[in-house]
Amino acid sequence: MIQTRNRKNQTAAALLAAATMVLPACGGSGGSADNTTPPPQAEGLLKQVRSGSELLDAMKSGLNREAERAPTTRLDAAPDFAAEADTGGATGSPTDFSTTYTVEASVDEFDRVKYNGSHLFIASELRAPCCEILPEPAPLNDSVAISGPQNTALVRILATDPDAASATQVNTIEVGENSYVQGLYLIDQQLAVLHNRNRYGAFGDIWLDAGFWVAQETALKIYNVSDIDSPALQWDIALQGGFVDSRRIGNTMYFVTRHTPQIDGYIYYPQTVEQRSNNQQLLDELSLEDIVPTVTINGDSQPMFSASDCFITNENLDQQAAGYPVITSITAVPLNNPAELRTLCYNENAVGSYLSTEAIYLTDVRYAEPNADGSRDETTRIHKFALDGTQASYRGSAEVEGYLWAGGQNDFRISEHNDQLRIVTSKWTGDETDREDHQLFVLQESATELALEEVSRLPNSSRPQELGKANEALYGVRFQAERAYLVTFERIDPLYVIDLSDSSDPKIAGELEVPGFSNFLHPVSDELLLGLGTLAAPINRVKLELFNVADINNPVSLGSEIIGAEGAYSRSEAEYNRHAFSYLANSDGVDRFAIPVTTNGRRAGNYFNNTQLNLFEIANKTTPNAATLNPVGLISASPKPADQNWYPSNNRSVIHNEAVYFISGDAVWSALWGSTDSQIGPQ
Repeated sequence: MIQTRNRKNQTAAALLAAATMVLPACGGSGGSADNTTPPPQAEGLLKQVRSGSELLDAMKSGLNREAERAPTTRLDAAPDFAAEADTGGATGSPTDFSTTYTVEASVDEFDRVKYNGSHLFIASELRAPCCEILPEPAPLNDSVAISGPQNTALVRILATDPDAASATQVNTIEVGENSYVQGLYLIDQQLAVLHNRNRYGAFGDIWLDAGFWVAQETALKIYNVSDIDSPALQWDIALQGGFVDSRRIGNTMYFVTRHTPQIDGYIYYPQTVEQRSNNQQLLDELSLEDIVPTVTINGDSQPMFSASDCFITNENLDQQAAGYPVITSITAVPLNNPAELRTLCYNENAVGSYLSTEAIYLTDVRYAEPNADGSRDETTRIHKFALDGTQASYRGSAEVEGYLWAGGQNDFRISEHNDQLRIVTSKWTGDETDREDHQLFVLQESATELALEEVSRLPNSSRPQELGKANEALYGVRFQAERAYLVTFERIDPLYVIDLSDSSDPKIAGELEVPGFSNFLHPVSDELLLGLGTLAAPINRVKLELFNVADINNPVSLGSEIIGAEGAYSRSEAEYNRHAFSYLANSDGVDRFAIPVTTNGRRAGNYFNNTQLNLFEIANKTTPNAATLNPVGLISASPKPADQNWYPSNNRSVIHNEAVYFISGDAVWSALWGSTDSQIGPQ
């Protein structure tokens, strides 16, 4: 059971208790759309719905407001949908094999590959030809989801022998036709498969348009895999709504979905008077049952929640009933009995989420039109819900300057520590000599209201030094206990070490300039930091660098490795997707890690392109000044599989004792550590 800490005074405790709600269990009295009036509650930027008619009016208002604006056309700041100990990641695993790398060590994340020490589970797709994988977006006036080509989603199961570094396929699970696997969870003898009909690309702000969220569904299948020869489907669950994110804490899986009601004949972004009139008539006839999404469990459908289990935005939007045309839902699924899943909702967008072991924070970017000087007053709205198993309580909200998109390594820009939230955002200034500014905020729950109040920010009037030099973009960010590491870049890489030991007065403690930049930062220990990124001159090549950060005021480079042939381009999926990075820590000895690298260029006048898994060790990590970064070999994704279901992407790896498994596309290559010349595969 997840325990929620609250160190506030008694007045605050009573206030927050008033906002606590138990997510309604499906199958119980809370699982129907109704007009139940809850007791009075405290209010923040969200307020609890008082009746079904209030929720219905808010949704109608949101649909009207959506119809009045033009669809989004901006495509910058596009999100990346490739869809604990303070060091984060799966680096302190007590097992002898690596697991999925995560933002928080105690918060599991779904991924396309899972491993339990004896079997690899790989989400695979039998796809249409390559050129049809990413479809064109649907017309904005069509109430249909963005759907991909026909395909069959499978999960491959391979038995492993770590002593021989071998892997043999022993079974497959067919998830469903015309479906895409978002990822897998593996918990004891249960395999959870997240899938849906939609495949998301980098559509930028268009992802915020309500019309693109109609008629979507997020599906979860849970299999008992104790008998590998005969996996048994235990639970088949479908949530009405588009998939946003998911995490697992202990025995509970959490899902964030977004739902736009499907109204037959309704035209999003109407162009004529007749279309607007028709829309209004349809809205007048709309009922509560028409807007509440359903959940289907093993064939039995019912509403996901009651109206009284929802919140609506507490804003005065043009004197209308407050509302946006979407419903964001948080669904908690207990693995011991998924039929008892529980859901709460609110009627605002959510473009990202962050989960600690105690709370979920949902974020939404609020865009603004450019000011006369070209600057933009964009903000990021944050809602906090404390978690305790399937219970949740709304704890307050905040809106901070700048934007924070979720996805990829951006997820490391938000972190909770000692009941405080730290977040790094960026904002456009309109100044051509310094176009973008970055700032760090520290927030905590207010003692007097349902709000996340600002504890501090950086830069500030007493510490005005900017985070990054003029025109430098923000790349790698990593929080570690009472520190934060930030990398900015335009021509050279400044690594900043932020001292957060006094959260009311954060400050830049140290700074180091080195060539290139790091997209991904991994704390090896309290005294060592690993950076993965790019050496940009003269051409882009993958760069690894080890830093000694024992002296917070004086970070020092301990050496770097450039990966890829000189004169050839190289890139690593692990730069922007943490799940492509595998790390196996050794508390007393040598740490091992693996990163995939794709290299392309010309050799003897011929074009070449290859994908390899590069293996490294970090030695002497307990003596920071003597620590070293050492390459030890590579596994090549070659020869290519005989079938065409292989692309040099979606690269993953697993390190198990001396064995290394490299999954590229749907194929598996393997080798023993230190003997990569004798690799096996593809399987």
